[in-house]
Amino acid sequence: MVGESNQPGWWHPFSDVLPPWFADYVGLEKSAARVQTYEVSFVPGLLQTEEYARAVIRQGLPKASEDELDRRTTLRMRRQHLFNQRSSTRRCAVIDEAVPHRPIGGRTVLARQRRHLLEIASLPTVSRQVVPFGLGGSSAESAFTIPRFAESDLPDVVYLEHLCGAMYLDKTDEVELYATVVHRLEVDAQTTDETRKMLTKRLKAV
Repeated sequence: MVGESNQPGWWHPFSDVLPPWFADYVGLEKSAARVQTYEVSFVPGLLQTEEYARAVIRQGLPKASEDELDRRTTLRMRRQHLFNQRSSTRRCAVIDEAVPHRPIGGRTVLARQRRHLLEIASLPTVSRQVVPFGLGGSSAESAFTIPRFAESDLPDVVYLEHLCGAMYLDKTDEVELYATVVHRLEVDAQTTDETRKMLTKRLKAV
C-alpha cells in the first residue's frame, strides 16, 4: 500500500462523484483480503445488480442528474468487476430479512436482484446470509463493514456510513467489538443453503 501511495487509484477518474470520505474506503477495499458487511436497508453495494444500484443511488440522491446517476452506478459496477477479478478476496454479507422484500426500483428490479443473489452464490468467494425476522432483533445497531487484511501488521478497520459522511474505527477494542458482533450475526443468521432456499421461494412467489 505504501508503494502504491503515490499512484492515483483506479477510482481517480470518478473524483467528481466520489466524496473524499468514500475514496478512503475504496482504497481500503481494494487491498482487503476479506470484506464483511451487515446491511439492514438494501443489498450491499458489491452484490447489487446495475438496475438495483441505480435505484438505490437515486433514492439517496433524488436531485442528482442523470449523468451523475450514470457515473455513480458505473463506479459501483467497476468496484464489483475488480472484486470478481481477484479470486482470493472474499465477500461475506449478512442482511436483514427485510432487504429481499423491499421493492427498491420496483418489483421487476427486485426480482432480478434476488436472482442475482442466487447466481453469485456459486462463486467460492461470496457468502450471503439472511437474519430472519423470527430472531427478534440483532446485536448490531446499524449497518457496518469490516475490510480485513492479510498483512499481520495492517489492522482491520470498521467503516460506518451516515448521512453526512463516514466514520472509520481502528482502535483495537472497537474493531474487536464489531468483529464479535459480525460473528454473532453469522451464527444467528440463516445458513447459506437456507438463504438460497428462501430466495428461491421468493422468486417463485413473484
